[in-house]
Amino acid sequence: RDMEADQRSGARTLAILLGPRGSLAYYGLLLYSAHAGAVAAGYWYNCLGATASLLVLPQSIWLCLRIQNQATLRTQDEETAKSAMMFGVALALGIMTMPGTEFSMHGLGATALVVVVLKLFAD
Repeated sequence: RDMEADQRSGARTLAILLGPRGSLAYYGLLLYSAHAGAVAAGYWYNCLGATASLLVLPQSIWLCLRIQNQATLRTQDEETAKSAMMFGVALALGIMTMPGTEFSMHGLGATALVVVVLKLFAD
C-alpha cells in the first residue's frame, strides 16, 4: 500500500522489487502457504487437529480479493493481523481438541464457533 511513497523516497522494499502484481502474488503465497504448511505438519505428525486451520481459509481468500481494491488498502494490515490471530487460534484449538488421528466433531465445532466469534467481534 505504500509502494508509491517508498519509490519516491528511494526505499528498496520487497514490494518495489516485485512490482504490484508480484507483490499481490507474494501476499497470496504467504497466506495460502500458512494453511498448506499447517496441513502438511499435521500430516507429518499424525495430528488431524492441524486441519482446523482450514476454517480460516475463506478469510484468507477474502483477503486476497480485498487487497486488489484500492479503497480498502488502508485497513488491509489490520485485517491481515486479525486473520493471523484467527488462524493461530484455530490451529491451536484444533491441535488441543484433536491431537491425534481421531476426528472429533465437538472439537471441530468448538473451533469453528470460536473462529466465527472472533470474526464477528474482531470487527
